[in-house]
Amino acid sequence: MKSIVISIGGSIIFSDEINITYFEKLNQILKNLIKKYKIYIIVGGGKTSRTYINFGRKIGLKEETLDQFGIDITRINAKILTYIIENSNTKIPKTTNDAKKIKKPITIMGGTTPGHSTDMVGAELAEKTKAIKYIIATNVDGVYERNQNR
Repeated sequence: MKSIVISIGGSIIFSDEINITYFEKLNQILKNLIKKYKIYIIVGGGKTSRTYINFGRKIGLKEETLDQFGIDITRINAKILTYIIENSNTKIPKTTNDAKKIKKPITIMGGTTPGHSTDMVGAELAEKTKAIKYIIATNVDGVYERNQNR
């Protein structure tokens, strides 16, 4: 079966309020897609992740430790999604190889390795599964040469 990989920014899903309507629409779209495709969803850490990482920086933690905070939060976000998205896994894979082994129609995961963004994890998974599409859903409104928030 052909696959589609979707990387969803944590800020889209878990901002100040959880958007139930978004999940209802996403579930409906996914129900249609799983008729023809295996779906992989990678979810980011969003605002929660950035909050903990910024705090860690202020107290002098190493970058690898900060990355691990982010990875842990993406996995919590992924776990929450497994309770919302129908036909998905319950155990969160820690690697893209583990994700490939899951037989459910929809596999949801978070980050994997310090130094890798969840978009990078999605790209790796798309390559490994020979996905026909790799979709990045984000709340960023374009591609920038520099950080627009600084």
